[in-house]
Amino acid sequence: MFELVTRLVIWLLLGYFICYVLLQLVPQINVKWLIPILLLVLIIMGIAFPDDRSISSIWNVISFPLKPIGLCIVFLLIGSTQLKEKTIPKKVKNVVFSVLMILLFASVPWISDRLEYAIIRSNLDHSEICPNNPDYTARPNQSKLIVLLANAVTQPGGPYRPEEQIFEMSDRLLQTAQEYQRNSGDILLEDRVIIASRKKPTSETERIPSDFELIRDQLITLGIPRLGIFDLNQIPEANTFNVNRTSAAITEYIDSRNLSNYQIIIIASPIDVGRVKLTLEKALNAREGRQNRTITVIPSAWNLSNKLCQQRKEYPDLVDLIPRDYSVLRSSQVVDEFFTSSYYFLRGWLTPCWNCWDRVRYSTNGET
Repeated sequence: MFELVTRLVIWLLLGYFICYVLLQLVPQINVKWLIPILLLVLIIMGIAFPDDRSISSIWNVISFPLKPIGLCIVFLLIGSTQLKEKTIPKKVKNVVFSVLMILLFASVPWISDRLEYAIIRSNLDHSEICPNNPDYTARPNQSKLIVLLANAVTQPGGPYRPEEQIFEMSDRLLQTAQEYQRNSGDILLEDRVIIASRKKPTSETERIPSDFELIRDQLITLGIPRLGIFDLNQIPEANTFNVNRTSAAITEYIDSRNLSNYQIIIIASPIDVGRVKLTLEKALNAREGRQNRTITVIPSAWNLSNKLCQQRKEYPDLVDLIPRDYSVLRSSQVVDEFFTSSYYFLRGWLTPCWNCWDRVRYSTNGET
């Protein structure tokens, strides 16, 4: 009985809160009785048909004000509609409206997905990765080397907290294990997987495990032998602080092993793997005496082919237009990567892929 009463009270409070928010945004004359009736109908349908996709989408819209990002947007909307007094400066009104527009733009999943696709597409050649591109040519079977870049390397500047970083790298670890299983027959070196991780600062105690040790232990549990994992920081005078210095260290490793006709599979996140590829290619081409060597850089990231190769929907679904908190994070990551890539270009650390946008084609609908 207590549970039944508790459920009833929660449903009533939920309905009252939703009605209050909607009545603040819509003129009460037109919706005084309509909104409560619609809410009641939707509640009954949601209980009777919990698996129906249409009802689920409508519920996502209704529950939007109950989420942190939705609540912020609702309060900004209410505040912007009430900024009509002459005593309020115009600059304040513009600031509130600008904050609302930025938050809406960054939190819509359809927009953040398009932004992510744009940053990936601008740095990676569609015809080299996507089999559904008519210009796609499969790469020849060559000896391979797998290089995993930790997220503290691709996005440097944060504090040294390897325990926290390892949880953010689960996708990279799984992708490394997958690439190792797929290409184990073509990996001829003892160093089958190279880890580019952040060096432990001298101020840290010995009891704290290093970034490399945590990554290595995780890869061992995923089936990669301990003896096949190499720490790039063992290269003399190697510096893996960022992607540019890591690329120089990888080049040193290749020269020390005298590698030629090799494929380097670099693993990072889908957003920054393009910058890693372009930077490493720039470092490899800058070395003298490489005219007779062929080192191909292959980008690899978890879910990269789905993000880059699938045709984009021309029109979004209703669910894709409901603001989400994870979309704000994704939009922020895209903006960070844009500025970082621009910085790398201005420093001369990478050569942009000028024709990446022109080579996006699909075998079904042709050029897009």
